[in-house]
Amino acid sequence: MLLFLAEETELTARKSILTAVKYRPQPNNLCYTNIYSKGKKLREDQSVSKTSTHTEQSQDPPPIDNGDLLFSDGKKNNELESDDIENHKEQVNETCFPPPDNDSEWFPFPDKLSLLLYGLLHSPTHHISLEVAKYVWFILKEMGVPDIPPLAKIRSMKFGQLDVENLISKGEDDSGLPIYIIKPSEIAKLNLSNPTISPNIASCLMERRRLMTVPLLNLSKDVEPSIINESMTTSGQLVEKPKENSKIPQISVPVNLFIDDTSTNVSKRWQPMHCAQMQLAGVPFRFRNNEIYSNFLGASEHASVLSISKLILQDIESTQQNPVETFDADMKTCIAIKMEVASLIADFNMLSLACNHAGATALKFCPKCHIQVAPFSLAFAGLSTVYLKMTCLLALINRMVCKDAFDDEDIHQLLDNLVEKYLQIIEEHLPQLKNKVKTHLLTHLTDEISHHGPPLGYSEDVFEKRHGVIRAKLFNQENQLARSRDTAILFGKSCVFLHVLMGGFFQTNDAKWTQSTNRVQELAQRKEMIEFLGHLSAKDPNYESHMPVLLMPNRCNNKKAILQELSSFHPQCLLLQGLVDLGTPSPTVDGKMITYQSCRSQDGSVIKEGMSLAYMNRENEVEIGLFKRGYLLLLEKQRKSLITVEKGHIQTTSFLGCPIVHFMNETDVVPLHRVLSYVPLVHHCGHSHCTIREGRTTIRVEQEDKDVYRRFVVHNMNHAVKVYVVNVYSLKCPSGIPSADLKTCSKKL
Repeated sequence: MLLFLAEETELTARKSILTAVKYRPQPNNLCYTNIYSKGKKLREDQSVSKTSTHTEQSQDPPPIDNGDLLFSDGKKNNELESDDIENHKEQVNETCFPPPDNDSEWFPFPDKLSLLLYGLLHSPTHHISLEVAKYVWFILKEMGVPDIPPLAKIRSMKFGQLDVENLISKGEDDSGLPIYIIKPSEIAKLNLSNPTISPNIASCLMERRRLMTVPLLNLSKDVEPSIINESMTTSGQLVEKPKENSKIPQISVPVNLFIDDTSTNVSKRWQPMHCAQMQLAGVPFRFRNNEIYSNFLGASEHASVLSISKLILQDIESTQQNPVETFDADMKTCIAIKMEVASLIADFNMLSLACNHAGATALKFCPKCHIQVAPFSLAFAGLSTVYLKMTCLLALINRMVCKDAFDDEDIHQLLDNLVEKYLQIIEEHLPQLKNKVKTHLLTHLTDEISHHGPPLGYSEDVFEKRHGVIRAKLFNQENQLARSRDTAILFGKSCVFLHVLMGGFFQTNDAKWTQSTNRVQELAQRKEMIEFLGHLSAKDPNYESHMPVLLMPNRCNNKKAILQELSSFHPQCLLLQGLVDLGTPSPTVDGKMITYQSCRSQDGSVIKEGMSLAYMNRENEVEIGLFKRGYLLLLEKQRKSLITVEKGHIQTTSFLGCPIVHFMNETDVVPLHRVLSYVPLVHHCGHSHCTIREGRTTIRVEQEDKDVYRRFVVHNMNHAVKVYVVNVYSLKCPSGIPSADLKTCSKKL
């Protein structure tokens, strides 16, 4: 919590006198412990005494009588510096701006306009400068909008005891330079008191502490007298005495920390900007890429990431000795939380060097992407059998490691067997690879997954998304003289605003837990609010169920879909067969249809013309085909959707452990609801005798076709039977398609 010293300065205006209070932050004095532990969010069968905290009453700015001073923050002739912009605190008169009524339909905001203007100033994704805000106020005034709240009032608005001043903590690096962060303990409080986030946090009970009941005489010599005095004896036994203030459950909250440099490739040498973020370790895997579940903690251009991390860890350690009280929106009760570090996610240069990943702008392949097609490329190049087997094993291990969920069969049968086979080949053919660090890490792979879960659960994507927002907020600061402090305050206010909008619980000035009204929460779900404030839903759209749907209809010049007669569908027998498959009682060719160029499958994949897909045939068996067209049939009282595919025939033979599929130019019709997913196919170049040439070819860049000079593969498609291979090494390959025995690899090379 920041403490401020106030200095009063009188300013004379034409009709009113404004008084502003300038704050100077003071460092915190915290008590810390040296205890670290690991685990998920665990509920302990313990209690702590509920402590009452005295919170300063919120105050509002004084009234402004002159319209010309509507934008004034208490200084004359624009004397307000940027250091005061986010840290200033107006001296207020409660009789002029009373706190909002709890019965107000826009609680905790005074009215709807105040809510919208507060969101304009504190959007997490679209931060605006003070000049833009003043211009918006000027527009409202010139258009005659009544009852416009002063800019100073909106910027200094508080919600009971939920104040951004309580979220910010100040510290120093090793050189004594100041650093500002948002306390991770305060972020954890907000997450657990949010009714949208709290129910999705995984939790489990810790092992209960058992009380042994033995004769008191046997313990009288060994037990401390204070323990006996604080206990009650019944029938000569020592029993637990209930404590008076034991109604607050105590919860352990592990967190994942992320530290990185936000500068990426932009001015990294001259202007580094280190930042730290956090995420509760109990967030399920399907929610981890949702930005609602990750939070900004701090950033600094002069302090190292270790200095920022040290200040964060001090706040986390302080909760071990002094648990923080909050309201659990899931259990609807007060709780006390202790925090601990579960994992540290870091994107250091050494990590990139070890993984041989040169970054997004590199001209070389990413190993994670290249390994998915490496077996076929190396086989076409004529690599020896031993190396091909090793490559196939590594590709399968890569696919297994990138799964989002593991069971005992995955870990002990598949993953263990793959690693064992790979190490056995190294032992027999390439013993020099045993000295590699990566080879040794494979021996610990299954144990690490068993203890810590899927590696994808520690992906950096959700944290990397916020880098652009962090840097964007820097450029909207007036003079950028206090970047660490101003950035922390900006994110703190945005965090508080989102918490209120999503119905999060907070304490009023009389220490009662409450939340915003339904009107406020409903307004937050409007499309315009979501686009400006960011996605406020805790659901991850990537994990929501998808209904198959047709996409990209053929349109005429006026952008309207082209209607055609059903009689133009050829061949007619396929149309009638499709209507029968759709359950049409009396199939007929009377009606209209719209042709589509793509469709979306049940797993959410978008499939375009020529792409391969898996579907259920009429015998409820999985088959593979190439998408051709989609059709929306407009009958008299019904609408039906179906697609046409080039039918594939799955062979009993395999290549490099992958099933072979033959296409013989046969067309079939499939109801849209039977389309399952996308299936990655690779052309069998060795079987089709494809060649490599060097010359000009056409590539697609920025949605434009360009001719370039390069070496490329010329696929031979002149055969009556086109031969493809199902790429079981691809991460997009459905799990239902098994791979063949790897002992058959390379037999047909």
